[in-house]
Amino acid sequence: MKKASVSRRQFIIGSGAVLAVPQLVQSQTTQQTECVFCNIVSGKLAAPKIWEDIDFYAFLDHKPINPGHTLLIPKKHAEYIFDLEEPLYGRIFKSAKKLAKPLREAMQSQRIGVLVEGFGVAHLHIHLVPINKGDGFGKRSG
Repeated sequence: MKKASVSRRQFIIGSGAVLAVPQLVQSQTTQQTECVFCNIVSGKLAAPKIWEDIDFYAFLDHKPINPGHTLLIPKKHAEYIFDLEEPLYGRIFKSAKKLAKPLREAMQSQRIGVLVEGFGVAHLHIHLVPINKGDGFGKRSG
């Protein structure tokens, strides 16, 4: 087992629980090396990049619902949208809005559908999907 490069000091958290920093660092490192989206951000895996800034990365989905289907992810590993701290929480939605207009124009779509789920890959991602009336979206059954 590889040793973490931090000291073995332990810190008391507000709840009184003790957190071993080396174990936390090792756990985060393991998650990130196994996460396909972290590997895309680091360049270990290729994906057609659409846009990036210091905190976020957008690329085309490899199994698109419609042409132009884009995924927007935080560069730092996070699994659940509501665990994302401010200001990143607000900024990811501002980034989605920023990407929606050029994506809509490029794909000549009526709307950009937005979906946040995160079950397929355990890394927070927002789907930006170009949609048009009649393509199967927005229909209610029964």
